[in-house]
Amino acid sequence: MRHTVVHQNRIILRDREKLSLSRTDGFSLLESLIALVVFSIGFLALTLLMHTSLQNTNSAFYRSVATEQAYDMADRIRANRGAAGATVVSYLGVEDDADPGCIAGAAGCTAAQLAQYDGWHWNQTNARVLPSGGGRIVPTTATGKVTVTVSWDDDRTGAGCAVVGTPGCMSFVVEFIP
Repeated sequence: MRHTVVHQNRIILRDREKLSLSRTDGFSLLESLIALVVFSIGFLALTLLMHTSLQNTNSAFYRSVATEQAYDMADRIRANRGAAGATVVSYLGVEDDADPGCIAGAAGCTAAQLAQYDGWHWNQTNARVLPSGGGRIVPTTATGKVTVTVSWDDDRTGAGCAVVGTPGCMSFVVEFIP
């Protein structure tokens, strides 16, 4: 009798297996749509990751260019000391001046003209190599420090960053004593 019960249970199990196999023969439309949604969300996340990575790469590149520009101006100021370093003060506001035109001339430049040329050329380069790039040179006569600031529009919103301190602009600042 026991054998019969087991045998009957086996038959019942086989019938249940056949029943469950017939229900899982393939994917249903709902399962396919759910898989499509999951893959779509994954691809969107991957696209966002790529976008963020590219944005951070560009930001790092612009920061390195701004660093190079700031230290370039610091080197120019150190090279143009004039008499006893007094010419450092003449760099105040030179980034807004025009080209003095003395570089190509046979007579050469005075220390003040060279400071004017350095500031003009430096800011022209800032505008060319950085998005909305600009810079400011602020010498402090009391302490002898010079602050060189390079600003740019890091997220490219169209903000004019030629004026230092504009909202939405990144800045790199170097303070040094020439």
